[in-house]
Amino acid sequence: MAKIDTSITTGSITSINKTPSVSVGSGGRVIDSNAQILAKTLSSVNSALGDYVVKKEKEKATEQTLEGANAINGVTLEEAKELHKAGFPDIKNEWARYGAYKQYASNASDNFVFEFQKEYLENQYSKEWNWQTALSEKMSGFSQDKTNDVYFDTAVNSANETLKKWVNGQELEKESKLLTERVNKDTSFAITTIPEKIATKMEVQFHEEYAMPYDYDTGEYAAEKEKYMLENFSRMWDEELQIIKDNLNPAITLSDLDGLIIEAGESHIATDGRFAAFYAKMLTERRPDGTPSIAENPRWNEAASALLTKIKNLEGLNNFEADFNSGNTQNYDNADYNKNASELLKQKIKIIKATNKNISDAQAFEEAVTLMLPAIKNNPPIPYLKDILSRPISRSSTEQSRLAFSLALQLHQNGMLGNYFNKDNKMSVFWSIAVKKAQAGGNPDDILKEIGQYSGNFKSYTTLVSENKEEFKNDFSELDMLKPKNKQIIYTMGEYFKNVVGDEWKESLINWVDINYEEYNGVLYSKNELQELGINAEDYESSKILIAKMLSEKLNVTSDVIDTDWDRADLMYIADYDEVQQSTKKEPLDLMVEDYELIINTMDGEISLGVKAADFEYQLPATMTTKDGQVYWLTVPKKEFKAKLLELKKEQTEKAAKDAFEKAEKKKKARALSEKLYNETKDMIP
Repeated sequence: MAKIDTSITTGSITSINKTPSVSVGSGGRVIDSNAQILAKTLSSVNSALGDYVVKKEKEKATEQTLEGANAINGVTLEEAKELHKAGFPDIKNEWARYGAYKQYASNASDNFVFEFQKEYLENQYSKEWNWQTALSEKMSGFSQDKTNDVYFDTAVNSANETLKKWVNGQELEKESKLLTERVNKDTSFAITTIPEKIATKMEVQFHEEYAMPYDYDTGEYAAEKEKYMLENFSRMWDEELQIIKDNLNPAITLSDLDGLIIEAGESHIATDGRFAAFYAKMLTERRPDGTPSIAENPRWNEAASALLTKIKNLEGLNNFEADFNSGNTQNYDNADYNKNASELLKQKIKIIKATNKNISDAQAFEEAVTLMLPAIKNNPPIPYLKDILSRPISRSSTEQSRLAFSLALQLHQNGMLGNYFNKDNKMSVFWSIAVKKAQAGGNPDDILKEIGQYSGNFKSYTTLVSENKEEFKNDFSELDMLKPKNKQIIYTMGEYFKNVVGDEWKESLINWVDINYEEYNGVLYSKNELQELGINAEDYESSKILIAKMLSEKLNVTSDVIDTDWDRADLMYIADYDEVQQSTKKEPLDLMVEDYELIINTMDGEISLGVKAADFEYQLPATMTTKDGQVYWLTVPKKEFKAKLLELKKEQTEKAAKDAFEKAEKKKKARALSEKLYNETKDMIP
């Protein structure tokens, strides 16, 4: 509220009882006859009327009760209003001056009330602030210069009474709110700690009821204990919930308890999730007396439905975890896999933190990765981990960089660091150097600071010279350096290392290749691509053939294609079809399958067979153009590729088993025939 203006002039008015007369004459000639009449009328003050005004003020009389009866200087309020209309100067009108001062006093006291209310609301829950002390101090300051002022005395007394009643109401509401909050907090604690209470009770009960030998070495004791926990957990959960209901504080209702259960469920899903199924049961199960479930209660239906959706998603994540742990994720499309894999890791971090309150976020992350490592090896890279490793390294050691360094070391120690970098991700360079320096005993913080400086090393660009390329033949003696693919990797990255790393660039390049690539038959294969596709290096070239076949089939069923980077005949040739058709291209392609790369879009989960755009350093995903002029990538989903690959492997396994069986049968028949001949001729042998 705007500050009340206190600069108003009150003239000679000091109290209602001492309202002076005012001479409106100028001492000169009379203006007109009406002015003379007014001057004469205002020449004296009726003291009885003044006393009457005081009396009515104390009775808090309204303006209407004063009209016609109360007069100042012989003029009633109504007459004063008429004088104002007639043009009589307000400054000469004692009624106007009296009313202005009275209004000022009223407004000032109202403003005092408003300001104190604001201060109260800002501090009512502060332990350092007392409203009674504050009100007393402010009231004293407000009235300091207004002693014996009937206008302010009246207004302030009214404000004081109003404030006290208002504060009393606020205090009552506050105490009631604090009580309810305390009860809600205690009840919520009772709900959220049900698992811990059950665990404690079951520990005690198991030791009391367990009658078998305490042989901890064989594992029998631990197995029996786990079995006991599983068999009794659900029953004891219901018992603990009933105890809460039976002892419910009268300050909250059973419906309020339903709301607290929903809040506890939301908190549990956000921070843990292990007992989500029990919260689902509490939300959907009808009460023994037939009362509708929490989810059926109109008051809580919307909130319960939202929580049940989250629980359902978490159950879906649990199903994904089973598939992830068994390496059976090929049936998930790329988007679902990426989402679930990242969420699974984050869920593990939550659970670790929920079961160990003293652990840091970084420690929980490391523990979660360690826990999941066996399954991480058998599945496509987890996007959440790739994102952490792809973030820029700060020039000063930060918590984020230290976390990424820890992850890089964990993956490297398990031979998986290279699996987490796409071929064009230069962060693989920095982390390969970092882990090598760490293995040599370097201090992690010092290593991070050094690596963080590398990005600024491009002051002058240096290219590879012929001597460098000749040396590569010895440095990578196991590779066929005539292969375009090997040249692309070694030459391109060799030049990058030479400009970034400095004197040790060649050793760092060799280490980087070892971390990020796998050699097979003298050719380098990206560990990341192998992990994405779920294949070994020896299967990579045959996978190209499978992709070519699938692309050919896609073109065959897409009738409105008018142009494509790959003719179906060329793809069929690569796939070694029996019914090879004549290519429609004017210039024949060099259809050496090893010269064409698989291009994997890890975001969309699509695979294409690259098309040469210039030389060995540059290949693009193939495209196709339809009759309506639209251009599309010529790709197949990674999910379909993996399904086809499994189908082929199954066929190969069945064929191998059949061939082995037939071979064994032939051996068996041959052995039987041999034995028969031997038995028939043994008597003939001298």
